[in-house]
Amino acid sequence: MKIITFIIFYSFFSSQVWAISKCPPWEEYQNYFKNAKYRPYRIDALKAKGIFIIAHGLNNTSDSMRPLQIELAKLGYSSVSLSLKGHRGIKKEMGSVRLKDWTSDLDRLYCGLKKETDSIYGLGYSMGALLLVHHQRFYKKLVFLSPAFKIKPLFYFLSPLSYLYGEIMIPSRNVKEYRSHSSTSLSMYRALFDLYSTFSWSEVKNAFLFINPKDELLDIESIIHSSKKLNIDYKIIRPTKVTTSKIYNHLIVDAASMGSEWQLFKKTLGDFLRD
Repeated sequence: MKIITFIIFYSFFSSQVWAISKCPPWEEYQNYFKNAKYRPYRIDALKAKGIFIIAHGLNNTSDSMRPLQIELAKLGYSSVSLSLKGHRGIKKEMGSVRLKDWTSDLDRLYCGLKKETDSIYGLGYSMGALLLVHHQRFYKKLVFLSPAFKIKPLFYFLSPLSYLYGEIMIPSRNVKEYRSHSSTSLSMYRALFDLYSTFSWSEVKNAFLFINPKDELLDIESIIHSSKKLNIDYKIIRPTKVTTSKIYNHLIVDAASMGSEWQLFKKTLGDFLRD
């Protein structure tokens, strides 16, 4: 009887320790990234209405999401930008990335923030939009920029290669000042395609989309068609006077990449959050 009691107690205690380690408060969560070049970053708004989790795109840095965080703070929302495995400026991580690593990164953050408030929102750029939808937790509202809900067939050729040669690096098309590395590992592409394969439009709820019709990566017509069919609101962004080091239409995350449309974006974002 004593042995059975000990086993029950040990199992319960172990599960509680596991739960605590999986749901760290923000102060503890930061400790996971001590050796990273790019770390999660938090901005707190005064009398915050809620907190946003911001998920970056493939081979983007958490730092590149900072302008969005500043605007959200002006609107009265705190925010934390994720720094997913393979995107932290640590090259040795890049060859062994799996989707479960990204979902774990997100889940630990979400779980910890849930202890602070029930008012959790999500903002995802490109791959980050897929990750938030895949997460299937409750977000009061979701904002998606260039969501990778439908990728052009041209990029599918990387899918089979990504399962065979995970450590091979592919030169990045991303704008230099926004990327975490000059190349992207095939293992990171594998995680992306695994994520892409789980996507369902039926999981897109309480969301607003921002899309550029000239996007090089996404099938925008298909995304618009599905959005209309499901009554999902979206806004077309047509950047002009862009000041990034090169034009990349898939990139719409700040004043430099949106140019003259930045003001429209900020107004539309504010209107959506007020509704």
